[in-house]
Amino acid sequence: MSNAVLQRREALHRSGTRPARAGRDRSRPATGRVQYGHARWVSDAPHGEIADIGWRTFFAGAAATALVVLGLVGIAGVVANPAVPVAPGGPGTPAGTVSVEVAAGESLAEVAARAVPGVPVDRAVRQIRDLNALPVGAPAPGAELLVPAPNR
Repeated sequence: MSNAVLQRREALHRSGTRPARAGRDRSRPATGRVQYGHARWVSDAPHGEIADIGWRTFFAGAAATALVVLGLVGIAGVVANPAVPVAPGGPGTPAGTVSVEVAAGESLAEVAARAVPGVPVDRAVRQIRDLNALPVGAPAPGAELLVPAPNR
């Protein structure tokens, strides 16, 4: 090895750091911060402190956002499906239907057989469920149901 290489190794071993090359200033500023070039797109305006919000404020904002989104979804649903259910027998009753009151203890099959004679009971029950958006089960006594008008 050359003398220069051996001298550098010996200096590194003694000091624990590499010697600086000639012509390069590697010293840091007194503040310890290195400043590089100034970017033009960074604002020089003084900025205020960022407020730290608590978890209650965060969840209140999240709940308000969720309510707004649900409201907008509800409005979109009404606009997309403008059909509004009307009371049976009222002025908005669909053509070809009549209103029938359910007697106490009467099943939907019995209502269908009584109100729509001449039509198979299972088909009449399906039509009544569709017209009134009924869930499975017996209708409440005294409830008014739309049923298909009997053929005359």
